[in-house]
This record gives sequence, C-alpha cells and structure tokens, in this order.
Amino acid sequence: MPFQRSEDARPGGLGSHIRKAIERRRLAMPPPAAPAVRRTVMLGKPRRDIFVELCRRPCQTASQVASSLRMSRTNVLWHVQALLKAGFLIKAKRDRAAFYLPTNLLSDGEVKLFQTLSDPTVRRSHIKIRERPGLSNGELTKAMGITRQALHWQVLKLVELNLVEVLVDGKYRRYAPTTVLESMARTHSRRTAMFRAALMKALREDGTAPSIVRVLPRSVLFKLRAGPRSSVLEVSTDPYDWALRPR
Repeated sequence: MPFQRSEDARPGGLGSHIRKAIERRRLAMPPPAAPAVRRTVMLGKPRRDIFVELCRRPCQTASQVASSLRMSRTNVLWHVQALLKAGFLIKAKRDRAAFYLPTNLLSDGEVKLFQTLSDPTVRRSHIKIRERPGLSNGELTKAMGITRQALHWQVLKLVELNLVEVLVDGKYRRYAPTTVLESMARTHSRRTAMFRAALMKALREDGTAPSIVRVLPRSVLFKLRAGPRSSVLEVSTDPYDWALRPR
C-alpha cells in the first residue's frame, strides 16, 4: 500500500500553518527586559561626604551640612532622603528643627547633647568656659560679644546638661566646666563595635560588598565594591573628638 502523507505534514497543511503562526508570534514579542541594575546609595560621592560629615559631627541640620561641605541645602536634602531611606541616617527633631545623625552612632541621651552643642553660640560658650574656668557672667558676656540675656539662655542649656556648673562668688556668678563630657566620651567607646557592625550590615544591604581595611581607635576604613565600581569610606566612630576639641 503506497505511503500517504498526513494532512498536517503536507506543504501548506494545518501543521505548517501552526508553525508559521508560532514563529510570527515569537518574532512579534519584545525582547526580554535586561535585569534591573540596583543603584547603591553609598557609592555616590556626595552621599559619602554627607555621611562622613555627620559621623564626625552628628546632629547637624541640612543647612549646617551644606555650609560645612559647600553644597546647596536643596542638594543636601535630596541626598539625605536617600540615606534616610537606605537606613544609614535617622532624623531627630527639636524646637521644630530637623537634625540628622548616623544610625546607631549615639544613644538617646547623647542625641540631646549633640543637638545642644550643634548651636554655634552654645558651643562657643562651652569652649570659653573650658578654656577659662571661673569666668564671671560679665567676663563671659564680654568674651562672647553678646548680651547678658542671650548669654543666660546659652549657659542655661549647658547647665541643664550638667556640662557647666554655676559657682556663687559673693555678688558674682562664675561658670566652671564639669567632667560630664569626658565621662560620656569614655562610655561612648563601648558603642563603637556596635556602630561598626550595624554600618557593615547596612552597607551589605546596600549592595556594596563592604570589607574592613583598617580599624583605628577613632575611625574605621571600609572598601566598597559594586560590579566594576569601587570606592573607600572612612568614617569617625568617635564624635566626642569634635565635641572635646577646643575649636
């Protein structure tokens, strides 16, 4: 019996039509999308600069960071939002002002301390009292170049934090520094390892494949890598280095 080709196998048969339809559909389909490239936060230099500045001197406003880094306030706020979203920074408010600081760098009590010292006039008052213990109210007013009323409010903030004590000397009120700041600096050293570990975790989650290059008593140096891009990040782990510095 002669071989008979099935209907589907004949040229122009049903099977041929199906194969052509499948081929046309395959050609009409868009090519598969390329895998999304994740953008890391910390590989951007402006964001690293902002983070490093806030590790050195936490609890700054956006305007203060902008002034320190010579950036516009709008640009700083844009980068700060990315750092907040990625968990590198936290936001604290006081007297309707927003302050920014690295996550896990400070305890709650330390946040209040650095918020107070972030006021330039308060810090100058504290430095003057540390440099010349026993200054009278009049002497400190003259050294600061501000009114007695303005000085009263600045010193009151320092007294509330126990950074300064008031000594009554007859009719004079004199000011002397306490050792609270030095004591808090010693206590803070216990947080260094916790902050370093938390930062390492955040950098991993950011996709930068971090590795620690060097650990010093007051800083840590990371190497960051994401694909062909790499950079280094050196941050202070001791903000009291700034707080205790004379200038």
